Amino acid sequence: VVVVVVGRCQAAAESFVAKARQSLRNDDVFRESLAVSKQVNLQAQLEQQLADKKLAEELLKTEWEQQKKAEKEREAADRMMAAMLKEEEEKREEMRRKAQQ
Repeated sequence: VVVVVVGRCQAAAESFVAKARQSLRNDDVFRESLAVSKQVNLQAQLEQQLADKKLAEELLKTEWEQQKKAEKEREAADRMMAAMLKEEEEKREEMRRKAQQ
């Protein structure tokens, strides 16, 4: 009878130890999985930030190029306007000379 009780106690203890070890392994797997998940999420965030930065740089470059183009167009329009005003002034001056003669 004592042998049977001791055998059952030993079997129960071995079962408990096996379950505890499995539980610890499961905890380790969970922690590793969580760490990997956090690392993957962080990597995804960093990649998104990099993509956002590149997009912002492209937008700034495009905006800068548009501003430069607009500035050149304004300068060209100013030169054209100045030439037209000069031509008008020359015509008036010519008309004054003719009127004085």
